[in-house]
Amino acid sequence: MTTASSSSIHPMLNIAIKAARAAGTIINRAALDVESVRVSKKMENDFVTEVDQASENTIIETLLNAYPDH
Repeated sequence: MTTASSSSIHPMLNIAIKAARAAGTIINRAALDVESVRVSKKMENDFVTEVDQASENTIIETLLNAYPDH
């Protein structure tokens, strides 16, 4: 079985991996201090944390920086 090196993977996949890792870093940091995470209510029985919003914003920012026309 052969494994593709990261340089041979499609460039869009590399950007997606970069975005996911950046979001994962935010989530992992928050997991170290769960007591300080703020939770907001979006709708009835639908909650969102500041960590959710920060990780989503990081993913969007990473993708838009790489592909501003998408």
